[in-house]
Amino acid sequence: MASIYWDESLLTGNAEIDTEHQYLFFIMNNMQDNMAGVGVDMSLERYVDMLNKYAINHFSHEEEWMSAHGYAGFEEHKKEHDDFVIEVLALETKLWDKKLAIADLKDFLLYWLNDHIRKSDMEMVRAIIERIG
Repeated sequence: MASIYWDESLLTGNAEIDTEHQYLFFIMNNMQDNMAGVGVDMSLERYVDMLNKYAINHFSHEEEWMSAHGYAGFEEHKKEHDDFVIEVLALETKLWDKKLAIADLKDFLLYWLNDHIRKSDMEMVRAIIERIG
């Protein structure tokens, strides 16, 4: 399975947010390596914990940034963040019910990377850059 990478086309102009996005790509690639039997072997519990911590830290930073720049799509974007948290909680429930597979996490994270970061976040960045010049 091919790794997916963060690249400069995903720069937001906010170093903290860019670092956090890179970290999410790291999690995804580590998960893919784990599924392939290479790299660091981590438990499903560890991945879910990493996603929970990511959501708490990253979303607060990104939402503060959007608010500070008067991003018109703030509410819709925040709802996507809220939906991510709800989905991670659902995955956590599946984990404790012993019904979670690493493929479930991978599929969710791949969707998030491709749909949210590559689309929603980049739309937000374009709007903020246009607004602030």
